[in-house]
Amino acid sequence: MSMPKQLIHIVPIAFYDEFRIGDLYDPRNRTSFGNNAPYIHTTPSIEQLTSHLSYFEKMKPSEFYLLKITTDDIDEDNITHCTENGRTYHHLWCSLRRDQYELLLATKNERGELEISPLRESLY
Repeated sequence: MSMPKQLIHIVPIAFYDEFRIGDLYDPRNRTSFGNNAPYIHTTPSIEQLTSHLSYFEKMKPSEFYLLKITTDDIDEDNITHCTENGRTYHHLWCSLRRDQYELLLATKNERGELEISPLRESLY
């Protein structure tokens, strides 16, 4: 299987700063988010996130951060995948440096639609 150039990860705003250590973002092994998984949950597309990810479907309308992760300089040994119901999900077994992802503000609106907007640089 070829590696996607980009992966998508979402995180509640309240947890993003908690999961940052200096320049690294690391939500792995956290009971507060991600079911204490030893990897970072990702999906290869926004369409898959909004149409097929049960976590997103169950979310109440709210704001959260969406990370667009560039896989170019992530060692392939740190990326695995699984397939469920014909859809592939990738797992990252490493923390992420800030230059490995774009941080966006995302909102699930009352209609269940995803709205994405850039953040001002000063916010991160």
